[in-house]
Amino acid sequence: MIKTALTTEVPIRPDRRPATLLDQARWLVETYPDATTIVFVSREGEHAITYRTFFHEAARYAYALEGAGVRPGDLVVLVLQHSEELLYGFWGAMLLGAIPSIFPFLPTSSTPNATSRVCAA
Repeated sequence: MIKTALTTEVPIRPDRRPATLLDQARWLVETYPDATTIVFVSREGEHAITYRTFFHEAARYAYALEGAGVRPGDLVVLVLQHSEELLYGFWGAMLLGAIPSIFPFLPTSSTPNATSRVCAA
């Protein structure tokens, strides 16, 4: 489960509309690098991530995708369990200018009927 850290300490700029989601994200990481952006909740507890850490990790994915031959405008299909890595990969693709798409990760315990329903959705 992921909780977002929407608080008044990190405003979404109502005074100025960013041109893109990435513009807003860049402004937030430059303005509030050490503020919490996401809190991951798991059986082990909660893990807070700052804007600086989040975009550092997303940039690592962007460089890895670029090294694998992905270019701006390419479709990147992410087949990962819901995790920090999935979000880093998604945002890394966006930072590169690629088009990220999340394909649902199917657990090995899925029955054929359940798998068919997920794939048909």
